[in-house]
Amino acid sequence: MEKFVLKHRGKIISFLTFGLMVALVSMPFSPYLFAEDLEEEDDVTVTATIQAWLNFAIDETDLTLDQDLVDSDGGTHIGTANTELTVGTNNALGWNLQIEGSNNGLAQVEGEHVISTVSGSDILVAGTDGYGATIDDLGALGAGNDLNIETNWVEAADFAGEVTDSATQIVSYDGVHENTAVANFIVRAAAQAITPSGDYTDTITLTATAPIE
Repeated sequence: MEKFVLKHRGKIISFLTFGLMVALVSMPFSPYLFAEDLEEEDDVTVTATIQAWLNFAIDETDLTLDQDLVDSDGGTHIGTANTELTVGTNNALGWNLQIEGSNNGLAQVEGEHVISTVSGSDILVAGTDGYGATIDDLGALGAGNDLNIETNWVEAADFAGEVTDSATQIVSYDGVHENTAVANFIVRAAAQAITPSGDYTDTITLTATAPIE
């Protein structure tokens, strides 16, 4: 009986020892068999700013007509002067240009006489009072990208559109483009032979605007 008990106890000890060894061997691997990946996420917001811009420049701001309107022999002429207009913008609606004079014509510096601006538009004739301006598209923006020049200011020989003391839109462009010499601004005048002598002047303001929606 004692032998039996000893043998039986040995089996129990052997079983417990084997079970303990199996448990110790399997324990290090058991967490990896059942664990899920740890994961977290968050958003990063990126913000960039592009400022709206409009550039406008006039090449020559002090214009003298290329001929005396009435010369020292009493001969009459049409005088002309021009300057280049440079515009650029990133405004999707493009830009427009307005014109405004100071005197509704060319005013005598020392005196009261005024060579009146044309009414609407007109062809100037030497020996007849008349004054005005036009816009000549230089085509610098490429084919199919014409400026929108108002009818009364489209450049043509001896032609002029009125220059009054009320701001009037004369040209526009729909869209964006780099700084580019886009047009010539041309001033013309003529006078009667009996127009009082002296210097005549007008101050013209050209205003470029980029309309925002």
